[in-house]
Amino acid sequence: MGSIRWGYTVIVLLLLVIGAWFASHRNKMIFNAIGFISFLISGGYIIVSSMLKPGNQKSGFEYIEIAMGVIVVLFGLIPLLYHILKKRSTIKRT
Repeated sequence: MGSIRWGYTVIVLLLLVIGAWFASHRNKMIFNAIGFISFLISGGYIIVSSMLKPGNQKSGFEYIEIAMGVIVVLFGLIPLLYHILKKRSTIKRT
């Protein structure tokens, strides 16, 4: 309790950086999808790791960690939905 889990932190931060980099591409739908998948994996990893903690490691902050994982997934969904809606509106115009 009170220590930093470095392996967990490195994995989550690496996935967040990869997701942000891929989600920033404006013209490629596949890159946005890869960015969303990276955010989804990162958020899922946060949620699952907080739910699977052994009883002696639980500190009462599991609900906050689950909420953070959901926020990460939703944050990754925003660029993907924006790109889909943008492509849809350009197709209707032509």
